[in-house]
Amino acid sequence: MKGAIATVSLLVVAGLVVFFVLEGRFMLEGGRAPWAVINNDVAVLKEALQKGVSDEERHKAFGRAVGRGNLEAMDLLLDAGADVNQRPSPQSPCTLFATLRFGRPAVAKALLQRGADPSRCDEPAAALMDNALRYGRGDAPQQDLVFILSKLYKPGTDLTEVKALAAKHKLDQVAAWLEHPEQAVAAVDNNIALLPKGEPGSVDQDDLRALCEEGTAVATAAPYKKQAEVASPMYFFERRFETWRWPGVGGPGQPQLPTWWFSFQEKADTQLVACVDAVDKKRVKECHYKGPGGGISVYDATWTVTVKEARTGRVVVEKSFPMQASRQCDVIKFGKDQEGQFPDYGAKLQDVMAALVGGPR
Repeated sequence: MKGAIATVSLLVVAGLVVFFVLEGRFMLEGGRAPWAVINNDVAVLKEALQKGVSDEERHKAFGRAVGRGNLEAMDLLLDAGADVNQRPSPQSPCTLFATLRFGRPAVAKALLQRGADPSRCDEPAAALMDNALRYGRGDAPQQDLVFILSKLYKPGTDLTEVKALAAKHKLDQVAAWLEHPEQAVAAVDNNIALLPKGEPGSVDQDDLRALCEEGTAVATAAPYKKQAEVASPMYFFERRFETWRWPGVGGPGQPQLPTWWFSFQEKADTQLVACVDAVDKKRVKECHYKGPGGGISVYDATWTVTVKEARTGRVVVEKSFPMQASRQCDVIKFGKDQEGQFPDYGAKLQDVMAALVGGPR
C-alpha cells in the first residue's frame, strides 16, 4: 500500500514538473502572450492570439511590447484587439506620452499610425510636441518627427519652445513645418512610396530567417535599391550556438538600431538581411541568478556579419569583428531562454548597415 502511494506521489510530482516546464514559464509572466513578448517569440505570440487571450493578458502583453519597442508584437496585438490608447494603470500617463518622454519616436509613430488619440492624454499638445523633439530627435529622421508633430498639433498651440528646440538642434525640415503647421503632412508616406515593393503577404519572419539558416533566397521580397530619400528596409538574425533568432531591437540587452530601417508591417518589402554569427567563442566568466534557468556563461567571440539581398540571396558585404564581452554580470537576466552573455555588436552592425540602407541621417 505504501509503495503504491509512493508511486502515485512520484507520478503527481513528475506531472507537476512536466506541467511547469511546459506551461509554468508562461504563468510566471502572466500568460503566453506576455511571455512571448519578453522572449521575442513571434510563433508563441501568434499561437496564443489565435487560441484567444484574456483582456488582462492582452493588455499586459501590449504594454510590454510598447515598453520594449517591439513593433511587430504591437501590430499583432493591435490586430487582436489591444487598445492603442491603453494606460498601464489609471494613475499612469498615457502610453503615447510615455513613449515620447522616453525617446521612442518609432513607437510613437506606430501608435499614431494605428489611431492613437493625443487628446486622450492629460498633457497639452505643446508638452507632447516638446517631448517628441527633446527626447526623440536623435532616434528618428526628420520626416518622422514632422509626421509625429503633425499628429500632436492642435490649432492655437503655443509653439515658441518647440521652435526654439528645432532651431537649436538644426532640424531644418521640422523648423520649416513649424512655420506652417496647419499644412497637411505626407512626407513619410510619400517617401515610403519611393521604395521598391515585395509581394504583399508573401513573406514572414521564418522566410527571412531561412536566408541565414539555409541560404534560401526570398523570391517575392523587394529588390535592393539604396537611395537617399528613405532607408532600404532590412532585417537581421543572430546565431550564438545552433539556432538563428531575431533578438529584437532597442530593448534591454538588444542591439540599438534605428527602427525606421525595418518594415515590420509588410516583411515582403525587406531588401536586406544581415546574418550575425558568433564564431571563435570562448567562455570567460559565469554569472549566477536566482529563479528559472540558473546562471549565464559570459563569452568573448568574433562576430561575423554577412549581409545578403533578400530577393536573390546575393552577398552584399561580409565583415568580422573580434570582440570581448563585459566582465561585469548584468544586474538581471534578460529573458528566460538567453543563450549566454556575448559582446554587444550593435554599434558594429549599425556601422555596416548604415552604408547600405541609405536614407536620411
